[in-house]
Amino acid sequence: MQAFNNGIRAPFKIFYGHDPNKLHRWRIKLDCGSVEECLTYGEPPNKCPMRDTLTGVPLPLGQRLCKSHAAGPAPYRTIDDWLERSEVIFPPDPVEPKYDLAPGIWQLMRKDYERTVAYWTVKLSCSHQTKVVTDLGWRPGDEPRTTAERQREMLEENEADRLLNPEPDVEEQMIRDHLRRMLNDGWPSPSPEAQCSTCSYARWIVGYQSLDWLVPRPKPPNPRPPKRELLTNRLNKLEADAAELRRELEQLP
Repeated sequence: MQAFNNGIRAPFKIFYGHDPNKLHRWRIKLDCGSVEECLTYGEPPNKCPMRDTLTGVPLPLGQRLCKSHAAGPAPYRTIDDWLERSEVIFPPDPVEPKYDLAPGIWQLMRKDYERTVAYWTVKLSCSHQTKVVTDLGWRPGDEPRTTAERQREMLEENEADRLLNPEPDVEEQMIRDHLRRMLNDGWPSPSPEAQCSTCSYARWIVGYQSLDWLVPRPKPPNPRPPKRELLTNRLNKLEADAAELRRELEQLP
């Protein structure tokens, strides 16, 4: 039984808890050009919200996660709402830079001690959700926290990085633009922006076509004709048979 669950049953996990007799097949086209199939309970796919596999919350109506194209850089979106808060303990940051950051920038950002932070679920301007970290004591409505010294340090590091890499790629330019906005705003903490990984995959449905029910419906039986019609057909057949018998009798010697 365990082998069945791990092997044969695994590909059909999507159907657990769903009645296949109620699922309808659709072909959809996304604004990136991908053409895929999806299942709904009969309603058109642009009226049926898809759950975001990255965050577990529904996508905006009419959006789907593209399975065909590689994700692009995660864009920065404005934080519109702070939803849920929890507390998380982080170990000290490693000495080696993370996220491909320049060593100087990493040394400014690195925390060499264990710390407890607030972990927030936020809603972004694109209507997707993500997680961000804040200081324990910060609450929505508080003024952003910053220092002039930190702002100056980040400005110097950002300028040095720009001079060392004058031709950034798309993702690097996106990060630079974010840092520039942060610096212009006085390097607020927490940041009013967050990267949205969902936007890297989410695409809009631009067309759809009904295919069939997942389990094809049985064809209705042909309706029986009325009794008078049945009797008329039977009489016509008997009369035709009688006429054929008369012709055969006439041909006998």
